[in-house]
Amino acid sequence: MKIHRFYLNEKINIGKMEIKDQDLIHQIKSVLKLKSEENIVLYNGDSNEASAVLKEINKKNVICEIINIKENGNEPKTKTHLFLAILKKENFEVAVQKAVECGISEITPLLTEKTVKLNINTERIGKIIKEASEQSGRGMIPVLNKPISVKDLLPKKNELTLFFDKSGEDIFTLNNNIENTNFEKMNILIGPEGGWSDDENNFALRNEFKIASLGKLTLRAETAVTVASYLANRLFV
Repeated sequence: MKIHRFYLNEKINIGKMEIKDQDLIHQIKSVLKLKSEENIVLYNGDSNEASAVLKEINKKNVICEIINIKENGNEPKTKTHLFLAILKKENFEVAVQKAVECGISEITPLLTEKTVKLNINTERIGKIIKEASEQSGRGMIPVLNKPISVKDLLPKKNELTLFFDKSGEDIFTLNNNIENTNFEKMNILIGPEGGWSDDENNFALRNEFKIASLGKLTLRAETAVTVASYLANRLFV
């Protein structure tokens, strides 16, 4: 039987706990129709998670018993920051959802020379991030930053930056050729539907980004995000 996971934006302690978050109460009571004595998991983004048992379910609150708290253990060892060109609404939302499921810890929307859409619905994207985190068993909620220009991105020396483009080195070969894997953070850059401009490619080269390729086939941006996020979190560790 599936045990449902819920993000709760407050401190979680062993013992009786009252949940007052109305959205969460609605999800437990009306959407999932959970009952007393059912098991759930609560987490608040600190990389721990709590096993709990529902005791009372009312319109105004939910009472549960926190049985134990343990480290989540599902988070990738390396923090990975996705810099993603703003895509058309549905495509950007799908890309963010899949990136979170693949272990991305931070997301920054990118404004590029070929970007068509220039803004995002941060409230909706934040909700998608939270739900994807719950669904995939994460121990934290990835951070959503404000959009920036590609040329505003200047990584630190202790960060590995992967700039994905078809002209780059195959990601598996690149992984084998990187001698220094002692980096604290990894950055992933995925361009817009129309691809990177020549200036943006030159910017990446000047700043010694690692130009990486996902193969000879042309992938949709949201597909590239999923594949790149998954592989990067498993190869470059």
